Amino acid sequence: MIYYTSTGSTSLNSVMVPNNTSSYTLRGLETYLDYTIQLTASNKDEESDRSSETASKTLEEVAPSPITVTIPQSTSSSFTVSWSTPLPSNINGNIQKYIIRYQRTDPAGDGNYEMEEVLTSAFDGEYIVMDLVSAINYTVQVQTVNGAGSSNWSEPVNARTILSGNETRIPIGAVIGSAIVPLVIIVILILTVVMYRRNKQRRLNAESAASPPNTAHDTSSKYGNPAYDGSDTNTYQDLTTDTSNNQNCTDPHTYEDPIGRVTYQDVILSDPGDIYAEI
Repeated sequence: MIYYTSTGSTSLNSVMVPNNTSSYTLRGLETYLDYTIQLTASNKDEESDRSSETASKTLEEVAPSPITVTIPQSTSSSFTVSWSTPLPSNINGNIQKYIIRYQRTDPAGDGNYEMEEVLTSAFDGEYIVMDLVSAINYTVQVQTVNGAGSSNWSEPVNARTILSGNETRIPIGAVIGSAIVPLVIIVILILTVVMYRRNKQRRLNAESAASPPNTAHDTSSKYGNPAYDGSDTNTYQDLTTDTSNNQNCTDPHTYEDPIGRVTYQDVILSDPGDIYAEI
């Protein structure tokens, strides 16, 4: 009887082998893992005690292909590749390195792959591919290498370098400058309008202070005759007829008819004899 268990496991496996067998191959074991093995002998009556433990380790196998390959960042002359490895209990062996290959996909490319090696035993990694041409598309794949050989290539992913110059990053100074210039122009326009209005108001105030008040009497704009604007207090005009002015003469006791040019005198005061004379 053969008893065996993997390192760190609490379960014990056993297999019975024929009594005429001097060697036996245990199958279905984990790759690149330590095991302890013990033997017993049996007859029809009983089984012997177990032998002392014997340690053995299964061989390495080719590692699985990397997974989750991504391009988290690009510049005008580089791109960053990140990846991870599937996690069986032992990764099929000791990882020695990763290989990255990439090629241009544009018509100017020659179809050949460029290779980069990343020396690490970690289960995941990140690497920057440099010295590339700007604004070019690439396909990228990653391979794992251990003591048993190289894995298959990962699924290809696309990468692209960005345009050179400031097409993707605008300097903070340019952003601030583009915001300040329009603001300064608006402030200048506002100040110009305010100063213009103030100067205009000052000129109006100065002209008003320099000119004396106008006390002259203007002729009535309605009738064109000073008789209607109160300038001649001794003038009377009948509005119903278009006649000459009926004026009160200097002699308060006479009245002159402008039509007949007849003067009537107050006979009581000027003629005590009650005389009426027509002139």
